[in-house]
Amino acid sequence: MIMEKIIDPIPVELLKQELNEKTFLRKTSKAGNEVYVVNYENAPNVLREVGRLREITFRSVGSGSGTACDIDHFDIEDKACYQLVLWNPDADEIIGGYRFTRLKEASYREDGQPYINSAKLFKFTPEFCERYFPHALEMARAWVQPKYQSREMGLKSLFALD
Repeated sequence: MIMEKIIDPIPVELLKQELNEKTFLRKTSKAGNEVYVVNYENAPNVLREVGRLREITFRSVGSGSGTACDIDHFDIEDKACYQLVLWNPDADEIIGGYRFTRLKEASYREDGQPYINSAKLFKFTPEFCERYFPHALEMARAWVQPKYQSREMGLKSLFALD
């Protein structure tokens, strides 16, 4: 597979404009990191940086999409798709994240299947969707950038979400 050159980092000033009180969820208890929930509409620059860091992370273990930025149609087109972003305010950078879909907000394809990643693997009955989707999330694309996967990062690594 031919690997495209990964995009340049998004300027920190743009990230900080989008990681604001509207997208802030909470501070972590021990490491002082910050947790945000964003999507393509309210934080397009953060999403591009997430895509850049995801691609770096996945390539570091022999995977990756091979594209310049790991962003797919779910990240951009799906209104129910969000990113849980962990921010290190001391270093002004994203530590890692998790893509999730609020299934109660999921749209449906013409064949009646939900427009979600796992619909490629499973066929969902209408009864299942009605019963469980109002209370469920689909979690995908978890990642922590490589430098935070080491002991050298101390609390910023070990207690990233605590």
